[in-house]
Amino acid sequence: MTVIALTGQPNVGKSSVFNALTGLRQHVGNWPGKTVEKKEGTMTWPDGREARLIDLPGTYSLTSHTLEELVTRDFILQDNPELIINVVDAANLERNLYLTTEVMDLERPVVVLLNMMDLAGQKGYHIDVAALSAALGLPVLPLVTNRRADLTGLYELVGRSINQPAARGNFRFSVAVEDVLGKIAALLPKYDLAHYPPRWLAIKLLEDDTQVNQMLAAQIDSGDMTVIRQLLEQLPDRSDLLAGERYRWINTVLDTAARRDNLGRLSPSDRVDQVLTNRWLGLPILLTALAAIFLVVFKLAIPLQDIIGNLFAWLSGLVDTYLGPPVPVWFTHLLSGGILAGVGTAMSFVPLIFISFTLFGLMEDVGYFARAAFVIDRFLGPLGLPGKSFISLLMGYGCNVPAIMAARTAENNRDKLLTIMVTPLTICSARQVVAVALIGALFRPAEGPWVMLGLYLTGFILISATSLILKSTVLKGERNLFFIELPMYRLPNWYNIVNYAWHKTRSYFRRAATFIAVVSALLWFLANFPGGDIGHSLLGIAGHWLAPLGRPFGFDWRLIVALVAGFSAKETTLATLGVLYHANESNISTVLTKNLPFASGLSFFVFSMFYLPCLVTVYTIRTESGSLKWTLFSVVYSLVLAATLSLAAYHLALAGVGRP
Repeated sequence: MTVIALTGQPNVGKSSVFNALTGLRQHVGNWPGKTVEKKEGTMTWPDGREARLIDLPGTYSLTSHTLEELVTRDFILQDNPELIINVVDAANLERNLYLTTEVMDLERPVVVLLNMMDLAGQKGYHIDVAALSAALGLPVLPLVTNRRADLTGLYELVGRSINQPAARGNFRFSVAVEDVLGKIAALLPKYDLAHYPPRWLAIKLLEDDTQVNQMLAAQIDSGDMTVIRQLLEQLPDRSDLLAGERYRWINTVLDTAARRDNLGRLSPSDRVDQVLTNRWLGLPILLTALAAIFLVVFKLAIPLQDIIGNLFAWLSGLVDTYLGPPVPVWFTHLLSGGILAGVGTAMSFVPLIFISFTLFGLMEDVGYFARAAFVIDRFLGPLGLPGKSFISLLMGYGCNVPAIMAARTAENNRDKLLTIMVTPLTICSARQVVAVALIGALFRPAEGPWVMLGLYLTGFILISATSLILKSTVLKGERNLFFIELPMYRLPNWYNIVNYAWHKTRSYFRRAATFIAVVSALLWFLANFPGGDIGHSLLGIAGHWLAPLGRPFGFDWRLIVALVAGFSAKETTLATLGVLYHANESNISTVLTKNLPFASGLSFFVFSMFYLPCLVTVYTIRTESGSLKWTLFSVVYSLVLAATLSLAAYHLALAGVGRP
């Protein structure tokens, strides 16, 4: 099947183009051996032709500074796609065309998409598409992804461009630079350099690219390497020289193909930013937005949770009623009281996760999340956290695992370790599931959104305190400046938002249908054998043995067992409580309300939110930090922190503080 690569810088609407071309025929995973997300889908023409479309990571350039840059350029060079679609933001051509010049260097067929033409028009840009295409030497197509006519034109252009001779484009360096490039490139064809074009390798040598330098040093003989070094020395400050020549050429292109009216005037986005990023108003607005999200989530998700819970309770009843001999009684109870009860409890929180990600996706799609990062950076700076940490912390509210992986974009090892250590203190979506059930059991409905907001604020306070401690002791160092692009505000693309929320929810759905089913079955077995009541089962014996550890916090043996089970995956905490308290997905909050004293319940709520991250997260900390010492520190620190907070909450509750 024909392979097409989709490239572009961050925030150019590349995902919108990908979704428009593939619809729901797409798959999200990771690149082999990498932690970078891989999205691929099937593009189908009206005549039935198909192509595999690969959405490459958004990257500002094709150097070897980040994993995303390496993944993008290695795919193009090694997998040799038949066509590259380079998506550029029509309102930011100077910056976006820098990547276009680097894509030209790869000597593959290229089509340039001028995306978000409507927003460019709002900012006063006028682009002569024909003149731009002639100046670039590449096919150029203006695009607004929600216009069907534009998509029809894109299908036609892509269909014509596949398997065409590679268009090098019109970009060239100065005569002096091209002379050096030509001499270096002439030395390389005699070596086995796989799919790498000699001219591209020569460019990367001039840019002091680490990966290319290492690869060529291992394959080229010493005589040729000496000649190459002598040629490189003819161009001092060569990396800056090449970047400067790229931008000069881009400006020459734009002088002939684009102009902007109302230069210097504030755009509508700029005027909105004067309020949303205001030094005094920015944070209250952000907190209000988060509070509104939690309020909407609680109002919409709880009725849907009840429907799903009642459905699984009905299914459990059917199993108990109609699944009789020759099926063993124990198997019937395993299915109804173990697997269906555990999976049903987890599945009842699918609406919560879907609605949460839909609302967060909405904030990101309209452009507000970048502003949130800017606002929060003012508070992260004094704490010693790098500005990029906010990206990891935001991701952490979905899942700690990719959030910790994202810390590798930090500027140095200190910033990376600091981000890794504080990220597990964010309340991931699995903990949110547990939090909603416990809040429903311990507090009145009207108090729920405020307790949830308080939980998030507590997490931020703990992140701040932990960062201050670490940066003042074992992770001292200077703070790097934070740079982030603020994209134009735009109307939400609901297809993209729902698609994003669906993929996130589907990941949870799969865990609920597989891992949690296995854990629920195992817990049911441990809770019912060797026979008798649960207190004398294998699980009960283990719980009673561990019970003394929980007494200072008001935990009985069942809560201890739930915490131990939660280490495997946080979602299993509720499944465990359901098995131990004989509750199902429709009544777990009610059952916990009846069986848990408020002080014990509050203590358990606090402990379960901040104790050990899940097993996969701990493994990720080990692999990303590369240090067993820091992994153990993270585990021990989270236990000590959770125990301290839980103990305080328990005794304050006993004293009557916070009781609803």
